[in-house]
This record gives sequence, C-alpha cells and structure tokens, in this order.
Amino acid sequence: MWVQERSWDLHPNVEKLVWAFCAEGDGVEYVNEEPCSVPGPTIRVTKGDLVRLTFRNTHTVAHTAHFHGWHPFQADMNGAELVSEAMLVRPGAEATIEWIAEPAGTFIYHCHFQTPTHMDMGMYGAFIVEGADEADPPDEEFIAVLDEWAVHESPEYVGNFPVYNFFTINGRSFPLTAPWIAEPDDHVRIHMVNAGFEFHAMHLHGYTPDSWEGVAGPRYAVPTDVREIAPGQSVVLDFVAEREGVWLFHDHVVPRVTAASTGAGFGAYPRGMLTALVVGETYVDALGTVAPELLAAAARDAVDPEAAHVGHDHDEDDEVDDAATVRMVDFAFATPTLTVDAGTTVTWINYDPAYHTVTFDDGSADSGQVLAGESWSTTFIEPGTYNYHCIPHSVQDPDTNAWRGMVGTVLVEERS
Repeated sequence: MWVQERSWDLHPNVEKLVWAFCAEGDGVEYVNEEPCSVPGPTIRVTKGDLVRLTFRNTHTVAHTAHFHGWHPFQADMNGAELVSEAMLVRPGAEATIEWIAEPAGTFIYHCHFQTPTHMDMGMYGAFIVEGADEADPPDEEFIAVLDEWAVHESPEYVGNFPVYNFFTINGRSFPLTAPWIAEPDDHVRIHMVNAGFEFHAMHLHGYTPDSWEGVAGPRYAVPTDVREIAPGQSVVLDFVAEREGVWLFHDHVVPRVTAASTGAGFGAYPRGMLTALVVGETYVDALGTVAPELLAAAARDAVDPEAAHVGHDHDEDDEVDDAATVRMVDFAFATPTLTVDAGTTVTWINYDPAYHTVTFDDGSADSGQVLAGESWSTTFIEPGTYNYHCIPHSVQDPDTNAWRGMVGTVLVEERS
C-alpha cells in the first residue's frame, strides 16, 4: 500500500483535494476501478489467512495503516496519538506487518495518525475477512463506504467540528455514484462501512434485507427496513433480488440526499448519499436514459450561486440589449430584489429539480411552468415596482394578501 495526494470528483464540477490509499496485490479489489481512490481499495482475505502488508509512505506526511479486527501490532498502540513509533511510517519510509486474519467479518481500515484530519482527507477503505465455511456465498457483492465532506469557499465550523455539506457513497455524490447491477434471483450482499463522523440511516427500496453487525455473521441476522450505522461501524445487508426494477439505496436523514444542503434549507434532490440497485436487463437499459439528465442537472447545482451573472456592464450606446439574470435555486429566487433600467430584459433560469413559475402579483405576466434547466424572459418597459411569486412554492396571507415563501421583486428605474 501507498498514499497518493490527488484531486477527487465528489460531484459534477466539485473537486476536493484528498489523500488516497492505494493498493496492489493478492486480495485487492478496486472500488472505483483504479488503485488510488477514495475509499481505498477493498482488501479481502479469508479467516485464517496469513496477511502480509507492506506500506510505503510516498507522501509528505506521516501515516499508518490501521485495520479493525484483531492483530498483534495493536498491542503497540499507546501515547497521545495512540500510535507508537513502531507503527508510524514517516515520509519516504516503509514498514511490513503481518498477522493471521480473524475473526470473520466486515471491517474498516484507516490512517490512525492525527486521525480526524487524515480520515477527513479520505484515508480509509473496507477490509473483509470471509468465513472459510460459508454455506451460501452471494452471487453479487457490493461495497458502500459512507462519508461526509466539508466543501466551502472558506472553512466553516461549529466549535472545532467542520460543517459537512456533501455526502457520498464510495467517494461520490449522486448522480456520480455507480449503480449496482444484479440479475433476478441473485443472492446479493452489501457491505456498508461508515468512514465518516456522523450517524446514517440507510434504506433500500423494494426490499427488507437481513442485516447484521459486520463481525456478528449471518446467524445474528434480522429483517431490516432502515438500518442505522455509527461512525466506524460496519453492517452487512443480505437478500435475494426477487423483484426487478430500479431500487434506490440512500440515507434516510433526508438533508443528506440533497446537493450541498445546509442549515439554510435543502438543496436539489435527489443528490448526495444515494445510489440505485438495478435488477433486470430491462431496467439497466432504462437507467441509461435517465443518467444523462441527472448529470446535467447536478452540474447546474454545482455552480456557485454567488458567481451567477446578474446583469452586465455596458457601454453608453448599449441601451437596447441590456439584460439581467435571476437564478431559481434551492427553491428561492437568488436575487430577491433586482434593480434594472427601463428597457431591460430579465431572464429567470431554473436550477432546481422541480418546476417553478414567475407569476406577477398583479396578474400582468405569468411564465407558466419553467421546468428544470429551462428559462423564461420578459422586458420591462415602464418604471415601477413589480412583485412576483412562484405559485407552487409560495402562499398568500389571507389577511394582507401578501405572498410569502418563494417571492421576488424587480425595481425598474428611469434610464439615466
């Protein structure tokens, strides 16, 4: 194993600098079809195997490779960092460790030096120790490593805790998450690992799989609708794919299946910690027609609203083509009050997944339904105050007749 510092695509147009675990050798399975990724490659062995791991630190920062489960070098863990000099691999150095793999189960591995920072940089992966005598091995196995990310123009914290606003499965936010493909009646197993610092509540549509704590094994399985998973915990979901279709798999903490959701409100949906189980060839073909639309919408979500074009500087003789833009994003008009000169054409662009309207309070103009990705324009000839609202996302006060919710105003001034 080694470490690579690289840029990682969390979401269309959203990149994050990460420290990625890399691996090659026996028992190594690439989660994202490459040796250096977030999460790192899955390491799969069988109970009783002698595991020999050589870790070469090619990075500029000291690291460790810590595997959950039992192994003898855990006994060396001590000190403030809970890492002894024997375990710490400094830049340019390497270390070889070996142990007998036990017990059987699904575990996490991660860097255990300056752990909060290094795990937040993406240094983790799944470690699977298979039982040597399983009677009914699965036909298809999938990995779901969960995490959350803080992506802001400037750091945001609550105390010393980052404000997370992107949520991922296997390092990707939907729709970049890879769907899982299964044949009808396949025995399917999903290994879930929570590499983040928040609790999640994972739900699979269409099925109530058996689940068990990663180290407990099938004999402790219980039917599950929503399965909670704590930081560092591993959980296995097990079921037979009896029903064809496209079945969503997502966190039921709803803000985590939206784009860059914050305390100010939900982002675009569906995004975030979500993927799909696809059962049956018919539905694999159907998914291919949906994905391009989702990718296009997600790319629009990822644009910084603060960088939106809200008018332009013009020459003295550029009076006819004056224009301004209002983004409809996160179920709000991004420029609640827009001031323009008479003769300006204003365009509203919908960046949300739901349709909106631009309906003037006095009934003088109405856009009709502006669908996701579409726009509507009108030119303001006469000076005045033009109040407007979105019909499905606003409400009229019965006492004052004023509209509340998704509302906006255009102030039109005499051309100077």
